[in-house]
Amino acid sequence: MTVHQNLRDLRQISGLTQEEAASRVGLTRQAISGYESGRRQPDMDMLLKLAELYHTDLLGVVYGRGSAQEKMRRFQVAALMTFLVPLLLTLMHSCLILFANTCFPVAGDMLITEATRPLIETRLAVIGAWELLELLEGLAQAASFAGCILLAVLLPGLTPLPSMKHSLLFLLAFLLGGIAVTLPFSAFDPCYSRADYMLILLHTFLPVVLLWIGLVGMGLFKSLCKKRQGPLSP
Repeated sequence: MTVHQNLRDLRQISGLTQEEAASRVGLTRQAISGYESGRRQPDMDMLLKLAELYHTDLLGVVYGRGSAQEKMRRFQVAALMTFLVPLLLTLMHSCLILFANTCFPVAGDMLITEATRPLIETRLAVIGAWELLELLEGLAQAASFAGCILLAVLLPGLTPLPSMKHSLLFLLAFLLGGIAVTLPFSAFDPCYSRADYMLILLHTFLPVVLLWIGLVGMGLFKSLCKKRQGPLSP
């Protein structure tokens, strides 16, 4: 990352607006904006002032190695894995169901006869008597719970917390991603309904909703504490 990107991230982590940061170091908002966009380059004295303002050192400003930045990166990686791993496992789950039901369709009321026995036996052999499906569903649920627990552990160390907009976008993206890896498959399945495919979402989406509720509550609590403390003196 470049210096101007680090300056922008550090200011956001510190919870300051461009106007607030500018007033603390005796600059205009346009000057701070210029530094953060890369249009202007701060001199060494200004870099030291900004580093002090953002509670870091020159390494944090120049190379992005501050502790707050590292915490934010760990949180972002954990959030990405929490998003991708359950959805990938759910996709595998949907593909296996569709393959079994399309290539070896067995209705719930199908009788075992000499004509149907080979089809039923082949179907059971392909999906391992549903053990593989249950394994994928369990792994998706476990990945979602584990990822959300990790994010919950990392959240208190973040300053500031993820914005309401970003957290809501994550929640919506997870839901839409889950629908995308389940609902389209049900349209081509001759045996299973949409509910059968989307049942797995109840297990993977619930931890994300609980995490989002906790984040909203934490944000409201910090906002209330900040109001009680009053404005910070420059």
